[in-house]
Amino acid sequence: MIKSIINFFKRIRRRWFLAKQAKNMQPIVEQMILERRQLRVEINKFLRTYFGVDARSKYIPASYKNSEEVRIAVLDKFSPKMEALNVTYQDLFR
Repeated sequence: MIKSIINFFKRIRRRWFLAKQAKNMQPIVEQMILERRQLRVEINKFLRTYFGVDARSKYIPASYKNSEEVRIAVLDKFSPKMEALNVTYQDLFR
């Protein structure tokens, strides 16, 4: 009985702590989402100018060789930004 009461108050304290932390982290999360969107726009511009490919389509290029070439070019140019934002190539082109 006493253990269940103690556990109840521990859960309340934990939820209060997490709610407080979530409120503090919200602006940081929104900033990260904005930076990820900006990265995607930059990659789309790069693909449009360098390869002439519209990156919004799920069908990036038809042949495997071309799609691999696009992947390597994107990773070469944008890998530091992608690592800083914790984004992979597959995350960007889902």
